[in-house]
Parts: sequence; structure tokens; C-alpha cells
Amino acid sequence: MSAFKPHIIMTEPNEMTTGLLKLKYVEKANQDIYIKTRKGILSSYIWAGLIFLGVGISLLYPYTDSPISYILFCLIPTLIGLFLIVFGLFGNKKYQKIILDRKNGIITYPDTFFRKPLTGKFKDLKVIFAVTGGEGYDTTEDLKFVNTFRPRFIAGNKTIAFGNPERAWSFYVWYMDKNRPLPPGDIFDPYRDQDFERRKAEGFPKPLYGTNIPTPEATPEQQRIREKYWSEFFPGIGNC
Repeated sequence: MSAFKPHIIMTEPNEMTTGLLKLKYVEKANQDIYIKTRKGILSSYIWAGLIFLGVGISLLYPYTDSPISYILFCLIPTLIGLFLIVFGLFGNKKYQKIILDRKNGIITYPDTFFRKPLTGKFKDLKVIFAVTGGEGYDTTEDLKFVNTFRPRFIAGNKTIAFGNPERAWSFYVWYMDKNRPLPPGDIFDPYRDQDFERRKAEGFPKPLYGTNIPTPEATPEQQRIREKYWSEFFPGIGNC
């Protein structure tokens, strides 16, 4: 398993646009909460189940008079397929969401299959960048959330983003740092001034997490005000 990644803004994050709202991939996005829906995830389980079911039937159908051990072997993909189809049809859609509570520092994300979502403090969340593929195959690096909040003897990691894990993780860290401006993307534009005034009233608290890149305010004037305050009370932070 890869080492747990630090809570740090590593690079320019995925930009959240209003187009995601129109496509209904994002249910809600403002200065306090961000809700991403995993659109189509249940239907993908149905398709995967049909594939497993087809494999099981194709293995068994020509050899119905085979030994019981072979029949039992063929039942494995068949039963897996049936389970995936049932989950795809009857899984709770409300569980298939990622909820970022920026105001309170809480994250909620899906657990496995019919289990209720996992919820806990974002600062305690453990994540890894997992490599998939291997010799002779294309390899990719994916962002996975480790089952941090409901430990079990057997608990798979939840894949959150396929490819570009640094950008995906940087968005989560940036958004959940309520002491920084909101991340890039016009989806947050209506809330930037309100968020700035809130942080200003609080005395521009020190950032919760580190960054490798600048995280500027929406306007040069706002940036000047914040930099002046941070240079006075938090020397060394600079214009991040």
C-alpha cells in the first residue's frame, strides 16, 4: 500500500464549474458545503453484474453434465453478478455522495455496497494514491480514501478519482481549508465576497493546511488586505 498522503495543496486543483451543476454531478456548492453525486455509479454495478453473470453462464452452459466441482466454480461469477445487479437496482442513491462540510471540517463519503456512508473529521482522513495496471498494461494513479472512520478487519479503500490524484486531492484540501479563499471555478463565484468578509471578520485565521502553490483572493484589493494582515501576524506565510 502506498504511504498516506499529507493534507497539502499539491498543485492546481480540478476546477469546479457551473457545468457540473447542470450535469447534476454536483448537487450543492457554496462557501459552507459541497455535495458531489456519484452519478451513474449504481448503473455501472448493473453492467458489471451482467458481465459476471454472462461469464458464469457461458462457462456452465456447454458443460451442464460436468463434475459438481466445476459447476460450483462456475457459480462463483454467476453469484457475484447477481449480487452486483441487485445492488445496482436497490442500492440507496443517497449513500452515493461525497459531502464536504467546510464550515465544520467534516467529510462524508460512501462505504461499501449497502453500508451507511462514512463520516468524520477531514483532518483525520487518510488517503493514498494507488497505482493500477502493471507490466504490459497501461498504469494509472487513482485517489483512494482509506476506511478511516469505521475500521474493519477487511475494509477496501474507496476510489474517489481515476487519474490525476494530485489535482483531485488538492481540491479537497483547498476547499476544506476554511481559512483560505474558495478554490478556483465559477461554481463558487457567487460566494467569494461573503467568504472573504467572514474570514476578515475572524481576523484572517492562519491556514489549516499547507500549500505548494499560491491561493489568492478573488480580487487584487482583497489579496492586498489579506497579505498585509498575514505579514503582520503570521510572518513566513507570504502570499499563499
